[in-house]
Amino acid sequence: MFAAVGAWLAGGRLTAPAQRSVGRVPQGFGGRTVSFASDSGTRVTGWWLESGRSAPRGTAILLHPLRGDRRAMLGRAELLLAAGFDCLAVDLYAHGETQGERIALGWRARHDVRAAVAF
Repeated sequence: MFAAVGAWLAGGRLTAPAQRSVGRVPQGFGGRTVSFASDSGTRVTGWWLESGRSAPRGTAILLHPLRGDRRAMLGRAELLLAAGFDCLAVDLYAHGETQGERIALGWRARHDVRAAVAF
């Protein structure tokens, strides 16, 4: 009985939204805040970060860890930008500045990733 209650409480905490204000693109990064529709039923918010090259080597989509937000990917973005890649760092469903009722452990976020690729 106690184990079941403990599991229920832990699950509730794990899936509670991790929404917070993230703010503008940090100083030292060239780019802008973007927002686009997702089949998850929300608008995904993120940063389009530019390498500064007229012909970038490609684009990397950066996805944060569970209960994180796009700021968690700034270190990787810095490396990729220096290597000549543009980056799209997004807040997935119920994280950061992207709305959502509960974290679905990837179930709804899959739509956000597809929308990021389409963007």
